[in-house]
Amino acid sequence: MKTQVKAIKAPDGFHFYASSVAEWAQRDRLDQFTFMFEEAHKFPVVVWLVPGPIDQAFRIEGYAPQVDGAFRIGSVGDISI
Repeated sequence: MKTQVKAIKAPDGFHFYASSVAEWAQRDRLDQFTFMFEEAHKFPVVVWLVPGPIDQAFRIEGYAPQVDGAFRIGSVGDISI
C-alpha cells in the first residue's frame, strides 16, 4: 500500500527537515518526504519545522537540526529505541 501524505506547505520563512538513521532531507512540502515515510518501518523518521530558507546550512546533532526556533512536529515509525 502506498503511503498517503497531505501536501502541507511549510509557512513562509520555514521549511521541513526530516531525518532517520538512513538519510535526511529538507523540503518545502510535507508530502515530498513520502519516499522516507514508506521505509519508516525499517528506519523511523522524525520531522522538524525549521526557520530559514530551504538551502541554508546548519549543524545536525543526534539527527536534530541545531537552529534556534526549530521544533519537532512529529515522527513516523517506532522511535522507542
